[in-house]
Amino acid sequence: MAESTQQDAAAKKLRVAVCPGTGTNPYLQSLCGEIEALGCEIIPVPYTTYFLRAAPDAWRADVVHIHWPDTYMVAKTAWKTCSKSCVFLFQVLLLRLRGARIVWTAHNLASHEGDSPRLQSFFTWLFTRMCHRLLAHNSACAEVVAEHYGVRRDKVCVVEHANYINDYPSGISRDDARRQLGIEPGAFVFLFVGAIRGYKGVLELIEAFDELGGSKAGGGEARLIVAGKPKTTAIDEEVRAKADAKAGVIYKNEFVPTDEMQVYMAAADVVVLPYRKIFTSGSLLLAASFGKAAIVPDVRTLVGTVDERGTIPFKADDPNGLIDAMRLAVAERATLEERGQASYASVAPWGWRQMAEATVAAYR
Repeated sequence: MAESTQQDAAAKKLRVAVCPGTGTNPYLQSLCGEIEALGCEIIPVPYTTYFLRAAPDAWRADVVHIHWPDTYMVAKTAWKTCSKSCVFLFQVLLLRLRGARIVWTAHNLASHEGDSPRLQSFFTWLFTRMCHRLLAHNSACAEVVAEHYGVRRDKVCVVEHANYINDYPSGISRDDARRQLGIEPGAFVFLFVGAIRGYKGVLELIEAFDELGGSKAGGGEARLIVAGKPKTTAIDEEVRAKADAKAGVIYKNEFVPTDEMQVYMAAADVVVLPYRKIFTSGSLLLAASFGKAAIVPDVRTLVGTVDERGTIPFKADDPNGLIDAMRLAVAERATLEERGQASYASVAPWGWRQMAEATVAAYR
């Protein structure tokens, strides 16, 4: 009890600058809300090149917790990336010299977009040298981060990603959800949901669905739902054109509001993550939080995120891997609900409070 009281007191003294501030990001909102509930003060820092000018309160921080540093560093050209990175790292260095502890949650190894990947990697390598602690969402991610950037393994703490079980309404029936979306009750439904960006493989998913038989995949009625906000107009137009040309594809090119997520999840038989290259994925946790099995690439940093029974892996380097996994999902439709429930049970015990406690422990 005395030890717990001392830890609580230590947590209350922490002033944590979060880069970026929570904004509308549900991950940051939920995590930072629980960190505040543990007695810490959260200082939001906006996405801007000169962030210390925009958030002078960051000078008071005991801990500077950085998420997605590439957003502060990466630009469309090598020159701009170099300039932005130098400005960002100089500000991080000033905070470190002032006495703040620098923490990075490694959601990705590098930016998914932007030019000059080697330049990005170099500046991220420099950034890791300024960090006192790196956080990763599972032990495989921690090992990869340590190997990739040449840091000691004990410098990388594992802080598992929380589930989304209490973040979204649920309870709508499958029939009602399908009625709202205009889908036949007996159809087999694949679902992709989330921000639509080039690296996520949405175009390849539509092609795979079409090769599988499209609206007649598996010999019966089938649908592919693609729901999410496109990153650019160009991506939106590409996906729209391909979706319109393929039978059975339903394209909803808009951000899915919190209260509508249950409609898409309840309507789906299986969630598909068609990424060829990925590090971690909140979408997998989201699917598990709704009790849905997921088709995922066989990337080792994803393995173990949920119960292995809840995933249908495909070989990311095999051109036919995604199609084969989709075909298997259709063939094993009777098992998908049980698979989804196993996935749900594996993530249910770890919520935002547990994640916040582990994060504050890493700060200390």
